[in-house]
Amino acid sequence: MLLASGNMSCWGYNNYGQLGDGTTTNQNKPVVVAGLDGAIALMSVGYQSSCAVTFDNELYCWGYNAQCQLGDGTKTNQYKPTRVITVPGQYAITSISAGFYHSCATAGDAAVMCWGRNNYGQFGDGTKTESCEEAVLMDGFEGSSLPSPAPTPLPTPSPSTAAVSSLASSVRVGQAATYVLNEYGGVWAVGYPNYGQLGDNTHSTTGIVVPQRVDDIVKNVVQIEAAKGTNAYGTPVVAVTDDGSLYFWPQIAMQGSGVGEWNSYTLELSGFSGRVVDAAVSAGSNQYHHVCAVVSHGDSNAVECLGYNNYGQLGDGTKANQDTPQPVNGLPPSFNAIQVAASYSSACASNETHAWCWGYNGYGELGDGTATSQGSGANDPVI
Repeated sequence: MLLASGNMSCWGYNNYGQLGDGTTTNQNKPVVVAGLDGAIALMSVGYQSSCAVTFDNELYCWGYNAQCQLGDGTKTNQYKPTRVITVPGQYAITSISAGFYHSCATAGDAAVMCWGRNNYGQFGDGTKTESCEEAVLMDGFEGSSLPSPAPTPLPTPSPSTAAVSSLASSVRVGQAATYVLNEYGGVWAVGYPNYGQLGDNTHSTTGIVVPQRVDDIVKNVVQIEAAKGTNAYGTPVVAVTDDGSLYFWPQIAMQGSGVGEWNSYTLELSGFSGRVVDAAVSAGSNQYHHVCAVVSHGDSNAVECLGYNNYGQLGDGTKANQDTPQPVNGLPPSFNAIQVAASYSSACASNETHAWCWGYNGYGELGDGTATSQGSGANDPVI
């Protein structure tokens, strides 16, 4: 969790040092990431690694590094933040996404660059060549470098002089795929689509190496999130649009929870009590995932979840799967959530000052100082 102080707090499973506290000890209470006190502007948590960008435009990553996903030029795991050397210093970093075996950033004037494993073409550079030594620019999203630190506001290229696909505003990384949101609300995807993870109903067991436009029904997108983890059916994606709708793909990744059909098409998740303003999708096994969303009620925001619920990760007080959104129990009326996160069998929501978590807690994922799962909804705030 990124705090207003510029610190980053982490908790839970720590087998590869992904909590950034210098150890490989699981933590059931929040610990502050070492060495970056008060300096963090952006952050991302991946499958077994994490990354952060400082206010001085320095990029650090830590945790598992078997495929060079930390970007430090090695394949050595790191238990504390380590400076990423693959991104040239002249690029101002505007978003960061730590994934499974690769990581990506948007930088400079809307460029997308990736490093680490590229076995299914997830860099989008037309190859399947990994990169440990330098960040690789995605085809169609090369942008141009900006001075570091970035000027405010960032300059915006004219649509008349730049391809619509090239104006990247953020990037998200899944298991073996990469998703780019451009400034016009379009989503592009590249990598491994064995079950349609690229959102265009494409199927391939060898990978797509050039970015593809996601299904045309997903338009005017303001947020994309990809699950982090390994799954035979691929990690799913959610997209929030400017009218408060929420889309999910591929459908097969939720079918085991009673949501969607046995296909790879995009599904609109309906039944929320208001406009969706933020969303998250869990990693999971096969077709068993859950989705949580922040829902706007005008002057306040609530949290609602649906999908798989074996450990109470929907927060509705049951362990029954739900095919329609359910309100999370236990959150105070004044909580007014602004963001949600979802892990394998747990979920969290945060407002401007506090975070609350619920679901599985075997490795301290709930951050409440115990290893006791919470199936009845949110308990005490983590922070």
